[in-house]
Formats: sequence, structure tokens, C-alpha cells
Amino acid sequence: MSTASLLATAQRLIDKHGRTVTLIEFDNSIANPAFPFEGPVSPRGVPARSTAYRACFVEPDSLQRLGITTKVDELIQRSDRICLIAGPDSLAGYNEVVDQAQNYRITGIETLQPGETVFLHFVGTAR
Repeated sequence: MSTASLLATAQRLIDKHGRTVTLIEFDNSIANPAFPFEGPVSPRGVPARSTAYRACFVEPDSLQRLGITTKVDELIQRSDRICLIAGPDSLAGYNEVVDQAQNYRITGIETLQPGETVFLHFVGTAR
């Protein structure tokens, strides 16, 4: 199978079996009106951008079966759940994932990228 067909398969399966989540990036230079006591460098600043993606969630220990590296192992240890997002978009800068009206902070993002093609993003989340 070619890389393009593997990417298309991953995208199709996540679209079919996943659910829509929203990734949020905060502007931490402005105080969030909902959390003014945190000041202008609030970890929950004013949302600067948000993007909806289809995603599947897995328990961190199930990723160990995919083959583990030191970086992925650290992501698994810091996360309650791992969110799988297929596609070429860069997820750099996002701070939170909103899933079914629950906010989860992003603990780290690892990208599976064979060659030039971004295949999957493993987004670690925690409450």
C-alpha cells in the first residue's frame, strides 16, 4: 500500500468511527474574562483560534502495541487519553481539546510522518 492510500484509509476510519472535537489555542497575552484572577498571562487566555477535527480516542496503554519510542512513552505517561487525528494540518500551538462539552488540556503532540507525508497526530490529553 502506498503512503497516500494508508493516509486515506486512516482518514476514512477516523471520519467513520470518530467524533468531532475542537482544538483551541489561547492568546495568553490577554486575561480571560472568565478567569480574571489568573492575570494577563493566564494559561486559559482568550481563545485565539479554534478548529474542528474528527478524532478517535484511545486509552494510552493501547498505543504501546503500536511500537513505542521514548517520546511516545513520555506522552503516554502524561496523558489520560490519546486523541488520534489524521491529516496534514499542523497542530502546533493548540492548548486544549473540547470533546463532548468537556475541556482537556493538551499534554503533548507527536506526529507520525513517514517521509514528507503527515499521517497521524497523537494528541495527549488530561483533565
